[in-house]
Amino acid sequence: VKGPVDPTTHLQISCVNMVSKETGRLYDAVVAYFGAEGSFTQFICPAKSMDRPSLVEIGNELSIDYIIPASVCHKLGDGRQQFAISAILALLDEFSTSSLMMKDKSHRPGVSVTLDLDIIKPCYAGEKVRLVGICDKIGKSIAFISMEIRSTNGELLARGKHIKFVKMGWIWDLLTSFLLFPLMLVLLEYFLSSKKNKRASEASTVESQVGHIFDVLKLENVLDPSALFLADASDDGASKKKKSKRKVVPVFAEGESCCSLRVNRSLSNVLGAMHGGAIAAAAEEASRRHISQSTKKSNNTAFVIDSMSVTYLSPTKGELVIAVKDDAASLVRGEKVVEGRVLSRKTGQVCAAFKCSW
Repeated sequence: VKGPVDPTTHLQISCVNMVSKETGRLYDAVVAYFGAEGSFTQFICPAKSMDRPSLVEIGNELSIDYIIPASVCHKLGDGRQQFAISAILALLDEFSTSSLMMKDKSHRPGVSVTLDLDIIKPCYAGEKVRLVGICDKIGKSIAFISMEIRSTNGELLARGKHIKFVKMGWIWDLLTSFLLFPLMLVLLEYFLSSKKNKRASEASTVESQVGHIFDVLKLENVLDPSALFLADASDDGASKKKKSKRKVVPVFAEGESCCSLRVNRSLSNVLGAMHGGAIAAAAEEASRRHISQSTKKSNNTAFVIDSMSVTYLSPTKGELVIAVKDDAASLVRGEKVVEGRVLSRKTGQVCAAFKCSW
Protein backbone atom coordinates (compact mmCIF):
# COMPACT_ATOMS: atom_id res chain seq x y z
CA VAL A 1 0.00 0.00 0.00
CA LYS A 2 1.55 3.28 -1.11
CA GLY A 3 0.85 6.63 0.53
CA PRO A 4 -1.52 7.30 3.43
CA VAL A 5 -4.25 4.72 4.06
CA ASP A 6 -7.81 6.03 3.93
CA PRO A 7 -9.68 4.81 7.07
CA THR A 8 -12.74 3.74 5.09
CA THR A 9 -10.63 1.75 2.61
CA HIS A 10 -8.68 0.33 5.55
CA LEU A 11 -11.92 -1.07 6.96
CA GLN A 12 -13.21 -2.38 3.67
CA ILE A 13 -10.14 -4.49 2.98
CA SER A 14 -10.46 -6.20 6.37
CA CYS A 15 -12.47 -8.96 4.73
CA VAL A 16 -9.30 -10.03 2.91
CA ASN A 17 -6.72 -12.08 4.84
CA MET A 18 -3.89 -9.54 4.85
CA VAL A 19 -1.91 -10.95 7.75
CA SER A 20 1.07 -13.24 7.24
CA LYS A 21 0.83 -16.83 8.41
CA GLU A 22 3.52 -16.35 11.07
CA THR A 23 1.90 -13.15 12.36
CA GLY A 24 -1.46 -14.90 12.55
CA ARG A 25 0.00 -17.83 14.49
CA LEU A 26 1.82 -15.50 16.88
CA TYR A 27 -1.31 -13.39 17.40
CA ASP A 28 -3.39 -16.47 18.24
CA ALA A 29 -0.72 -17.67 20.68
CA VAL A 30 -0.43 -14.25 22.36
CA VAL A 31 -4.20 -13.90 22.78
CA ALA A 32 -4.48 -17.44 24.16
CA TYR A 33 -1.57 -16.91 26.57
CA PHE A 34 -2.64 -13.54 28.00
CA GLY A 35 -6.25 -14.68 28.28
CA ALA A 36 -5.46 -17.91 30.10
CA GLU A 37 -6.67 -19.23 33.43
CA GLY A 38 -9.30 -16.68 34.45
CA SER A 39 -7.13 -13.57 34.12
CA PHE A 40 -8.59 -10.07 33.76
CA THR A 41 -8.09 -10.28 29.98
CA GLN A 42 -11.10 -12.59 29.72
CA PHE A 43 -13.42 -9.80 30.88
CA ILE A 44 -12.08 -7.37 28.26
CA CYS A 45 -11.70 -9.80 25.36
CA PRO A 46 -14.28 -12.58 25.67
CA ALA A 47 -14.09 -15.16 22.89
CA LYS A 48 -16.99 -13.75 20.87
CA SER A 49 -15.82 -10.10 20.95
CA MET A 50 -12.74 -10.38 18.71
CA ASP A 51 -13.39 -11.15 15.02
CA ARG A 52 -10.22 -13.08 14.23
CA PRO A 53 -10.81 -13.36 10.43
CA SER A 54 -10.83 -9.54 10.22
CA LEU A 55 -7.21 -9.25 11.46
CA VAL A 56 -5.27 -6.99 9.06
CA GLU A 57 -1.56 -6.13 8.94
CA ILE A 58 -0.47 -3.03 6.99
CA GLY A 59 3.02 -1.61 7.54
CA ASN A 60 3.45 -0.83 11.23
CA GLU A 61 -0.30 -1.22 11.90
CA LEU A 62 -2.38 -4.12 13.13
CA SER A 63 -6.18 -3.92 13.18
CA ILE A 64 -9.15 -6.12 14.04
CA ASP A 65 -12.93 -5.86 14.49
CA TYR A 66 -14.29 -5.85 18.05
CA ILE A 67 -17.90 -6.20 19.21
CA ILE A 68 -18.44 -4.27 22.44
CA PRO A 69 -19.83 -6.59 25.18
CA ALA A 70 -22.25 -5.24 27.78
CA SER A 71 -19.90 -6.44 30.53
CA VAL A 72 -17.51 -3.52 29.86
CA CYS A 73 -20.12 -0.75 29.77
CA HIS A 74 -21.80 1.75 32.10
CA LYS A 75 -25.59 1.95 31.99
CA LEU A 76 -26.79 5.50 31.31
CA GLY A 77 -30.00 7.18 32.39
CA ASP A 78 -31.58 6.65 28.95
CA GLY A 79 -30.97 2.89 29.15
CA ARG A 80 -28.02 2.78 26.75
CA GLN A 81 -24.81 1.06 27.84
CA GLN A 82 -21.73 3.16 27.07
CA PHE A 83 -18.26 1.64 26.65
CA ALA A 84 -16.45 2.54 29.91
CA ILE A 85 -13.23 4.53 29.52
CA SER A 86 -11.24 2.20 31.79
CA ALA A 87 -12.41 -0.79 29.74
CA ILE A 88 -11.22 0.99 26.58
CA LEU A 89 -7.92 1.67 28.35
CA ALA A 90 -7.65 -2.02 29.26
CA LEU A 91 -8.39 -2.92 25.64
CA LEU A 92 -5.70 -0.42 24.57
CA ASP A 93 -3.29 -2.20 26.92
CA GLU A 94 -4.14 -5.62 25.45
CA PHE A 95 -4.25 -4.84 21.75
CA SER A 96 -1.30 -2.43 21.68
CA THR A 97 0.80 -5.08 23.44
CA SER A 98 -0.27 -7.62 20.81
CA SER A 99 0.62 -5.13 18.06
CA LEU A 100 4.03 -4.54 19.65
CA MET A 101 4.77 -8.27 19.84
CA MET A 102 3.77 -8.71 16.20
CA LYS A 103 6.02 -5.87 14.98
CA ASP A 104 9.04 -6.08 17.28
CA LYS A 105 11.77 -8.30 15.88
CA SER A 106 12.24 -9.88 19.32
CA HIS A 107 8.47 -10.07 19.99
CA ARG A 108 8.85 -8.40 23.41
CA PRO A 109 5.67 -7.73 25.45
CA GLY A 110 7.35 -5.34 27.88
CA VAL A 111 5.67 -3.68 30.88
CA SER A 112 3.44 -0.60 30.85
CA VAL A 113 4.83 2.80 31.89
CA THR A 114 1.91 5.07 30.94
CA LEU A 115 -1.50 4.72 29.30
CA ASP A 116 -3.43 7.76 28.01
CA LEU A 117 -6.86 7.82 26.38
CA ASP A 118 -9.31 10.42 25.07
CA ILE A 119 -12.86 9.56 24.03
CA ILE A 120 -13.87 11.58 20.98
CA LYS A 121 -17.31 10.08 20.46
CA PRO A 122 -19.02 7.54 22.75
CA CYS A 123 -19.77 4.00 21.59
CA TYR A 124 -22.19 1.50 23.05
CA ALA A 125 -22.75 -2.19 23.80
CA GLY A 126 -23.39 -4.37 20.78
CA GLU A 127 -21.68 -2.04 18.30
CA LYS A 128 -18.91 -3.32 16.06
CA VAL A 129 -15.80 -1.11 16.06
CA ARG A 130 -12.34 -1.35 14.55
CA LEU A 131 -9.24 -1.51 16.77
CA VAL A 132 -6.08 -0.11 15.18
CA GLY A 133 -2.69 -0.57 16.90
CA ILE A 134 0.17 1.55 15.50
CA CYS A 135 3.78 0.97 16.57
CA ASP A 136 5.18 4.51 16.32
CA LYS A 137 8.69 3.68 17.54
CA ILE A 138 10.34 0.58 19.04
CA GLY A 139 13.69 1.14 20.72
CA LYS A 140 16.05 -1.01 22.78
CA SER A 141 14.37 -0.05 26.05
CA ILE A 142 11.22 1.96 25.28
CA ALA A 143 8.38 1.46 22.79
CA PHE A 144 5.68 3.94 21.80
CA ILE A 145 2.37 2.55 20.54
CA SER A 146 -0.77 4.41 19.47
CA MET A 147 -4.25 2.94 19.29
CA GLU A 148 -7.43 4.15 17.65
CA ILE A 149 -10.99 2.95 17.84
CA ARG A 150 -12.99 3.63 14.68
CA SER A 151 -16.56 2.96 13.66
CA THR A 152 -17.37 0.65 10.75
CA ASN A 153 -17.49 3.69 8.44
CA GLY A 154 -14.06 4.94 9.55
CA GLU A 155 -15.14 7.63 12.06
CA LEU A 156 -12.62 8.17 14.87
CA LEU A 157 -14.20 7.31 18.26
CA ALA A 158 -11.21 7.20 20.64
CA ARG A 159 -7.46 7.70 20.54
CA GLY A 160 -4.84 6.49 23.02
CA LYS A 161 -1.09 6.27 23.65
CA HIS A 162 0.84 3.47 25.32
CA ILE A 163 4.48 3.69 26.48
CA LYS A 164 6.17 0.42 27.44
CA PHE A 165 9.52 -0.58 28.88
CA VAL A 166 10.61 -3.43 26.63
CA LYS A 167 14.12 -4.43 27.70
CA MET A 168 13.77 -8.17 28.35
CA GLY A 169 17.40 -9.34 28.60
CA TRP A 170 19.68 -11.46 26.44
CA ILE A 171 17.93 -14.79 27.18
CA TRP A 172 14.66 -13.48 25.71
CA ASP A 173 16.53 -12.10 22.69
CA LEU A 174 18.21 -15.48 22.17
CA LEU A 175 14.96 -17.47 22.40
CA THR A 176 13.24 -15.15 19.91
CA SER A 177 16.15 -15.02 17.48
CA PHE A 178 15.72 -15.88 13.82
CA LEU A 179 16.90 -19.47 14.34
CA LEU A 180 15.11 -20.36 17.59
CA PHE A 181 11.83 -18.46 17.33
CA PRO A 182 10.06 -20.94 14.98
CA LEU A 183 10.78 -23.73 17.48
CA MET A 184 9.63 -21.58 20.42
CA LEU A 185 6.39 -20.75 18.60
CA VAL A 186 5.67 -24.46 17.98
CA LEU A 187 6.31 -25.27 21.66
CA LEU A 188 4.09 -22.39 22.79
CA GLU A 189 1.28 -23.53 20.49
CA TYR A 190 1.56 -27.09 21.79
CA PHE A 191 1.47 -25.92 25.41
CA LEU A 192 -1.56 -23.68 24.80
CA SER A 193 -3.47 -26.35 22.86
CA SER A 194 -3.03 -28.80 25.75
CA LYS A 195 -4.60 -26.23 28.10
CA LYS A 196 -7.36 -25.11 25.73
CA ASN A 197 -10.25 -27.08 27.22
CA LYS A 198 -9.29 -26.15 30.75
CA ARG A 199 -9.12 -22.43 29.88
CA ALA A 200 -12.46 -22.53 28.12
CA SER A 201 -14.23 -24.09 31.10
CA GLU A 202 -12.58 -21.68 33.53
CA ALA A 203 -13.44 -18.69 31.35
CA SER A 204 -17.13 -19.63 31.14
CA THR A 205 -17.23 -20.19 34.91
CA VAL A 206 -15.62 -16.85 35.68
CA GLU A 207 -17.87 -14.92 33.28
CA SER A 208 -21.02 -16.60 34.58
CA GLN A 209 -20.06 -15.82 38.18
CA VAL A 210 -18.99 -12.19 37.66
CA GLY A 211 -20.46 -10.95 34.39
CA HIS A 212 -19.15 -7.38 34.65
CA ILE A 213 -15.63 -6.00 35.07
CA PHE A 214 -16.66 -3.56 37.81
CA ASP A 215 -18.31 -6.30 39.88
CA VAL A 216 -15.07 -8.22 40.28
CA LEU A 217 -13.29 -5.19 41.81
CA LYS A 218 -15.32 -5.34 45.05
CA LEU A 219 -14.25 -1.84 46.12
CA GLU A 220 -15.00 -0.88 49.71
CA ASN A 221 -15.18 2.74 50.91
CA VAL A 222 -12.62 3.71 53.55
CA LEU A 223 -13.59 6.56 55.89
CA ASP A 224 -10.28 6.91 57.76
CA PRO A 225 -7.36 5.64 55.61
CA SER A 226 -4.70 7.15 57.90
CA ALA A 227 -5.93 5.05 60.81
CA LEU A 228 -5.85 2.00 58.53
CA PHE A 229 -2.15 2.48 57.72
CA LEU A 230 -1.21 3.45 61.30
CA ALA A 231 -2.86 0.28 62.61
CA ASP A 232 -0.96 -1.81 60.10
CA ALA A 233 2.31 -0.05 61.01
CA SER A 234 1.84 -0.78 64.72
CA ASP A 235 1.07 -4.42 63.95
CA ASP A 236 4.25 -4.68 61.88
CA GLY A 237 6.27 -3.16 64.71
CA ALA A 238 4.86 -5.58 67.25
CA SER A 239 5.55 -8.62 65.12
CA LYS A 240 9.22 -9.65 64.76
CA LYS A 241 8.74 -13.01 63.14
CA LYS A 242 10.20 -11.85 59.83
CA LYS A 243 11.90 -8.78 58.51
CA SER A 244 10.10 -6.59 55.99
CA LYS A 245 10.52 -3.22 54.32
CA ARG A 246 9.83 -0.21 56.52
CA LYS A 247 6.25 0.89 56.01
CA VAL A 248 5.57 4.42 54.80
CA VAL A 249 2.45 5.97 56.33
CA PRO A 250 0.85 8.12 53.57
CA VAL A 251 -0.59 11.57 54.23
CA PHE A 252 -4.18 12.10 53.06
CA ALA A 253 -5.58 15.54 52.20
CA GLU A 254 -8.89 16.86 53.43
CA GLY A 255 -11.65 15.93 51.00
CA GLU A 256 -9.70 12.97 49.59
CA SER A 257 -11.94 9.95 49.03
CA CYS A 258 -10.53 6.46 49.56
CA CYS A 259 -11.48 2.91 48.62
CA SER A 260 -9.80 -0.41 49.30
CA LEU A 261 -9.57 -3.68 47.40
CA ARG A 262 -7.65 -6.94 47.37
CA VAL A 263 -5.95 -8.16 44.19
CA ASN A 264 -7.31 -11.60 43.35
CA ARG A 265 -6.83 -13.97 40.44
CA SER A 266 -9.55 -12.35 38.31
CA LEU A 267 -7.80 -8.96 38.55
CA SER A 268 -4.36 -10.30 37.69
CA ASN A 269 -2.28 -10.76 34.58
CA VAL A 270 -0.48 -13.99 33.77
CA LEU A 271 2.47 -12.95 35.98
CA GLY A 272 0.30 -12.60 39.08
CA ALA A 273 0.40 -8.80 39.42
CA MET A 274 -2.69 -6.63 39.02
CA HIS A 275 -3.55 -6.14 35.33
CA GLY A 276 -2.98 -2.60 34.06
CA GLY A 277 -6.56 -2.51 32.80
CA ALA A 278 -7.85 -3.64 36.21
CA ILE A 279 -5.93 -0.76 37.84
CA ALA A 280 -7.61 1.62 35.38
CA ALA A 281 -11.04 0.11 36.14
CA ALA A 282 -10.49 0.51 39.89
CA ALA A 283 -9.27 4.08 39.35
CA GLU A 284 -12.35 4.93 37.29
CA GLU A 285 -14.77 3.42 39.79
CA ALA A 286 -13.08 5.23 42.71
CA SER A 287 -13.15 8.49 40.71
CA ARG A 288 -16.85 8.06 39.93
CA ARG A 289 -17.59 7.56 43.62
CA HIS A 290 -15.59 10.68 44.50
CA ILE A 291 -17.33 12.78 41.85
CA SER A 292 -20.72 11.47 42.91
CA GLN A 293 -20.01 12.33 46.54
CA SER A 294 -18.57 15.79 45.86
CA THR A 295 -21.25 16.87 43.35
CA LYS A 296 -24.23 15.00 44.86
CA LYS A 297 -24.94 13.50 41.44
CA SER A 298 -26.03 9.98 40.59
CA ASN A 299 -23.03 7.70 40.30
CA ASN A 300 -24.39 5.95 37.22
CA THR A 301 -26.20 8.44 35.02
CA ALA A 302 -25.25 12.08 35.62
CA PHE A 303 -21.68 12.28 34.24
CA VAL A 304 -19.20 10.48 31.99
CA ILE A 305 -15.40 10.38 32.31
CA ASP A 306 -14.05 11.16 28.82
CA SER A 307 -10.28 11.38 29.37
CA MET A 308 -7.95 9.27 31.49
CA SER A 309 -4.23 8.87 32.08
CA VAL A 310 -2.52 6.20 34.22
CA THR A 311 1.17 6.00 35.18
CA TYR A 312 2.46 2.65 36.46
CA LEU A 313 5.27 2.84 39.02
CA SER A 314 5.64 -0.68 40.40
CA PRO A 315 3.96 -4.13 40.28
CA THR A 316 0.68 -4.09 42.21
CA LYS A 317 -0.25 -7.00 44.48
CA GLY A 318 -2.05 -7.72 47.75
CA GLU A 319 -4.31 -5.20 49.47
CA LEU A 320 -4.55 -1.72 47.97
CA VAL A 321 -5.95 1.68 48.86
CA ILE A 322 -7.09 4.05 46.10
CA ALA A 323 -7.16 7.74 47.04
CA VAL A 324 -8.92 10.34 44.84
CA LYS A 325 -9.18 14.14 45.16
CA ASP A 326 -10.04 17.17 43.03
CA ASP A 327 -7.13 18.52 41.00
CA ALA A 328 -6.50 21.98 42.50
CA ALA A 329 -4.93 23.45 39.36
CA SER A 330 -7.86 22.40 37.19
CA LEU A 331 -10.36 23.98 39.59
CA VAL A 332 -8.64 27.35 39.07
CA ARG A 333 -8.97 26.92 35.30
CA GLY A 334 -12.60 25.90 35.62
CA GLU A 335 -11.93 22.33 34.42
CA LYS A 336 -13.40 19.16 35.92
CA VAL A 337 -10.44 16.92 36.73
CA VAL A 338 -9.72 14.49 39.56
CA GLU A 339 -6.38 12.91 40.39
CA GLY A 340 -5.51 9.88 42.42
CA ARG A 341 -2.98 7.29 43.51
CA VAL A 342 -2.97 3.56 44.12
CA LEU A 343 -1.19 2.66 47.37
CA SER A 344 0.09 -0.67 48.62
CA ARG A 345 -1.36 -1.27 52.07
CA LYS A 346 1.64 -3.45 52.92
CA THR A 347 4.37 -0.86 52.22
CA GLY A 348 2.47 2.43 51.89
CA GLN A 349 4.24 3.08 48.58
CA VAL A 350 2.49 4.55 45.52
CA CYS A 351 2.11 1.83 42.86
CA ALA A 352 0.27 3.92 40.25
CA ALA A 353 -1.02 7.46 39.71
CA PHE A 354 -3.91 8.64 37.53
CA LYS A 355 -5.98 11.60 36.32
CA CYS A 356 -9.53 11.67 34.98
CA SER A 357 -11.50 14.50 33.38
CA TRP A 358 -15.29 14.53 33.10
